[in-house]
Amino acid sequence: MNIGELLSSPIVVNTVMSILGLLASWLIARILRDKVMTEQRRVAADALIAGVQIAWDDLVREVKDNTKDGKLSEDERLAAQAMATSKAMTIAKNQGLDLLKVIAAEEIPALIHKIIARRKAGEL
Repeated sequence: MNIGELLSSPIVVNTVMSILGLLASWLIARILRDKVMTEQRRVAADALIAGVQIAWDDLVREVKDNTKDGKLSEDERLAAQAMATSKAMTIAKNQGLDLLKVIAAEEIPALIHKIIARRKAGEL
C-alpha cells in the first residue's frame, strides 16, 4: 500500500474529517463564548459606570460640597466605592447578570478608579 492509497482509505478520511469537525466545533464554541463574554463585560461596565454616577449623585457631591478642601477622607472614599459597587451589582442583576461572575471583586476598585479618571477627563 503506497501513501496515496493510505491517505485515501476510508479510515484515514473519516479520522481526518472527525478531527476537522471537532476543531470546527471548538472554534465556533470559542467564538460564541467570546461574543457572550464581550456582551456581558459591556453590560457589567455600563452597570459599574451607572453605579459610580449614583454614588457621585447620592454621596460624593454632598461630601465634597461640605468640606473645605473638597476632598473625601479615606473612609468616605471607601463608602463611595462600596455604594458604587452595590448599585452596579443591583443594576447588573436587574439585567440578568451576576456582576461578580464577569468582573472579579479585586478588579472593581481599579475599574472604579479608571471610570472616575475618565469622568474627570471628560471622556464619560
